[in-house]
Amino acid sequence: YSTDVYTASIDPTTGQLLDSPTKATRRFEGRNLSPVWSPDGNSLAYVSLRPSSDSSARKSVLVIRCVETGTERELYPEVQQADYLRWSPDGRSILSLWTGRGLINMIDVQTGDVTPIVQPNRVDEARILNFALPSDGKAIFYVREGGSIVTRDLETGKEKELCQADGQRGLAV
Repeated sequence: YSTDVYTASIDPTTGQLLDSPTKATRRFEGRNLSPVWSPDGNSLAYVSLRPSSDSSARKSVLVIRCVETGTERELYPEVQQADYLRWSPDGRSILSLWTGRGLINMIDVQTGDVTPIVQPNRVDEARILNFALPSDGKAIFYVREGGSIVTRDLETGKEKELCQADGQRGLAV
């Protein structure tokens, strides 16, 4: 499939577009996805899918674009794939979800170092479909296949199932 990242200015009062959407980058067109704005609004992060040395695989490159200068910094985190991105509230890391495996990783935006946050304990454990972070950054909420909504304390790692919401995929805090 082909996918790209677009930006546009919007009047926050009326919700009207102020200009036409334009591609955020012309590099690796058709392979860029999952854009997310930094908490301060100065950077746009997105995933750029690149061919890997194994022709059947894709490598996820994390791109951080400075809005003011247009410069892009690429990170090559040791993750096989990143489907969804969320900035941490302090802007020092980005959490990524690989829905194919149900993994959530934290990627340091300076070094590209990866810290696993949520990993399936068993092969048959339901995949994670989506996740969200509250503004205090102390926990993570996620939806498992089958509709289980779970919270995980990021300091202790303790998890708690909050409810069942069959058919649920989206999540916002």
